[in-house]
Amino acid sequence: MNKYLILSAALCLSACGFHLKGTGGLDNALPYRSWAVEGSQMRQPLENALRRSGDVDLQAAKPEVTVRITGYDQKKDTSAINIGGNTLEYLLTLRVEAQAYRKGETLGAPILVQVHRHMDYADSEILGKREEEAQIWRDMQQDAARQLVRRLAYLPKR
Repeated sequence: MNKYLILSAALCLSACGFHLKGTGGLDNALPYRSWAVEGSQMRQPLENALRRSGDVDLQAAKPEVTVRITGYDQKKDTSAINIGGNTLEYLLTLRVEAQAYRKGETLGAPILVQVHRHMDYADSEILGKREEEAQIWRDMQQDAARQLVRRLAYLPKR
């Protein structure tokens, strides 16, 4: 009986289009094969996301498209405080601006990605919270890179 219940649950989930995060791939393949990334701290996460998206060459001597990171901003704001005025929660915001270029000319509109995360905070756990914050920033960079790649898939093919 349990076998049938598990089987029917699996069939229902697969029928509705459910898939685990990171296993769906891109609906649209990237319009160009060779890419170059220029920019700041987003270079490595963006190159990794491009590699995961499919058959992409990042080592080409003359890439078809260059993605230039034109803006990168990390912001940490207090989101909640207690009655004593101590911080209980921070809002972390990552803002990335990028532009794609082909043969020196802009390709499509500038791309803006914003990623927000909330982080609980306690003064008694300061060392652990520093590590947690660093991990959250890395995850946010990876998320922003995946969003950029999804948007790059819709660039016009010239």
